Amino acid sequence: MAENKTRRVFAIGETLMDIVFRNNIPTNATPGGSMLNTIVSCARSGLDSYYISEYSDDAVGLIIDDFLVQNLVKGDFIYHYKNAKTSLALAFLDNDNNATYQFYSEKPSLHLNIDIPDFCSSDILIFGSYYALADETFNIVAKIVKSAKDAGSTIIYDPNIRVSKLTNNNWKEHLAMNLQLADIVKASDEDIFHAFGEVTDLEIKEIISDFNISFFCLTKSNKPVQAYTSKSFAEFHVPIIQVVNTIGAGDAFNAGLVVALIENNIDENHFKNRKITTNTINRIITKGIEFAQKVCLKTENYI
Repeated sequence: MAENKTRRVFAIGETLMDIVFRNNIPTNATPGGSMLNTIVSCARSGLDSYYISEYSDDAVGLIIDDFLVQNLVKGDFIYHYKNAKTSLALAFLDNDNNATYQFYSEKPSLHLNIDIPDFCSSDILIFGSYYALADETFNIVAKIVKSAKDAGSTIIYDPNIRVSKLTNNNWKEHLAMNLQLADIVKASDEDIFHAFGEVTDLEIKEIISDFNISFFCLTKSNKPVQAYTSKSFAEFHVPIIQVVNTIGAGDAFNAGLVVALIENNIDENHFKNRKITTNTINRIITKGIEFAQKVCLKTENYI
């Protein structure tokens, strides 16, 4: 197990090139994927940030490489495959700047052919989205997450479910296993609906208990954010703003959570021993909302 005084942040997820359409006209192309968006916001916040992912060594992949370098994201654990192209995501913005997506991807013959990081107890690892649910990548992602958990790292999971991409019938089984690995879960109301259907607040508490989740954040677009622990529940108002872009808002929320954990010196032991105070919860959620709103006010997917 590595010993490291500086807290490192790792994110595992799928990498895409996002092409954004407004009024059916392409207006922007930028590296994306929920975990890439998160780790870039972490790096821009001055955190020691590592990205665990895969994409091609094609022209699009080289653009992503340069982008990560420019944003001080360490790419030590990126697998550059050669027998497929980097994935694309077309994001179509409506009149309220909410996005619907169309995905184009080729699957490489081998996934995430990398060495597992030497995690330590001060590290934070965040994972999620399609990459953590699909048959072809679930096992390798779970192996890396379990390695971090065994080392005592703090684990954050964001399901970020895109049903249109999930062709495997067992993704809910994968979801359940991912939930059990996490100290913190951040999910949207859409994630909860896709996974569990219409649920009451009481049923959400039962889900949290069933999966032994220490800290659960539920986001609902511009409605109050709900925060649950085994002992408490709180709601946090989301200020009304003039939204420019919603792509990456939830990912920026995740980055805000990570920044707040480090600023408040919170690690896995705090969750294991249920030592999270009401004041600390306020700081964590407030930072998440702050980061999400920063992204909603700009065209980039990151703070």
